[in-house]
Amino acid sequence: MSALALKQGGKWSMEEIKMLWSEESLTAAVLPRYHIDVNIKRALGQKLGKLPQAA
Repeated sequence: MSALALKQGGKWSMEEIKMLWSEESLTAAVLPRYHIDVNIKRALGQKLGKLPQAA
């Protein structure tokens, strides 16, 4: 969404936008969030235990 706003604002060229949307850039943007998600799931699992299976 931020990249789209930069594109629509006219401050970034299409070449810069393509670099922003590259696989490496997207991985770099998502990776910290992935580790937070994994750590939250681990911590909640330790505190709450496993959920019972639905029948």
